[in-house]
Amino acid sequence: MNNKQPLISVVIPVYNVESYLCRCVESVANQDYSNLEIILIDDGSKDQSGQICDQLAEKDDRIVVIHKENGGLSSARNAGLDVCKGEYISFIDSDDWIEQGMYSTMLAAINEAPSVLLACCGRNDVTDGVKTVGLCHKKNEVICSREAIRRILLWDNLDSAACDKLFHRTIWDHFRFPLGRISEDVAVMYKIMDFAGEIVLVDKPFYNYFHRQGSITTSTFNAKTLDILKNIDEMELFFSEKYTTLSDAFSYFKYIGCSHILTLLAKSTSKHHKDIEKNLCDRLKTCTRLGDLLCKRERIKLFLKKNYFLYNKVYKPVQHIKEWL
Repeated sequence: MNNKQPLISVVIPVYNVESYLCRCVESVANQDYSNLEIILIDDGSKDQSGQICDQLAEKDDRIVVIHKENGGLSSARNAGLDVCKGEYISFIDSDDWIEQGMYSTMLAAINEAPSVLLACCGRNDVTDGVKTVGLCHKKNEVICSREAIRRILLWDNLDSAACDKLFHRTIWDHFRFPLGRISEDVAVMYKIMDFAGEIVLVDKPFYNYFHRQGSITTSTFNAKTLDILKNIDEMELFFSEKYTTLSDAFSYFKYIGCSHILTLLAKSTSKHHKDIEKNLCDRLKTCTRLGDLLCKRERIKLFLKKNYFLYNKVYKPVQHIKEWL
């Protein structure tokens, strides 16, 4: 075990979060692990976020601020990766915050397993001021790449989010987030898990994920929503070549993604999505052997969604009634 505290670079993309930014940065700066490089990427904010970044940097010489034109979350994270100096790298979204002890605990877990390049902790979901434990590992353990990917595909207390993880910088010598794409974490995390070989899980929910209206993850359907299908297509090719034994788990992941898009489309008032809806229904027909993974209600939804006629005549009207109510 290395007794010297390695530098951890914390990359925080910032865009129009003036109401939340101080909470986020202070939760990082006040960690019991102090050897931090805190990189704030002001991604062309139109509110006071950029000025707040500069003010925070004046108070703490560990804070580095980069102001850039708006390029999206992937662009901002990649800008941080291009300049960071740490042996380990963490990503925090600027409307979220972390609990005390996150980095010291995760680094200690990595040090106990010398071959491990990546640690994952649990997280809390915070909605309307109420904090509940979200995805969280049942115990501290080291798992292999295949098991990590399987759990991600099944949402088994692990997912693709980058922010509840601590990465050795070696990983990011080989990867970057895809530009201009939503669900950017999904696009790279299964590849990172494959590259890492082993992953250590920490059974504490150190990351607080703040659900707010207007964030990327609460958006309604738009053209970028179809990035989910790009991820699914890329993953399907990857798994067909390397992880054929995970076909059932991937089938579930594919069902969740396609079903989510169809639900958003069903709530839309636009009448110009017929071809997309038909394509999604056809994709769902290929999601097989899901009986043990879906509850009765979800099995009924799948039955309705994979048949375009039933989706259009039964499922969509029900969604509009629910919206109206």
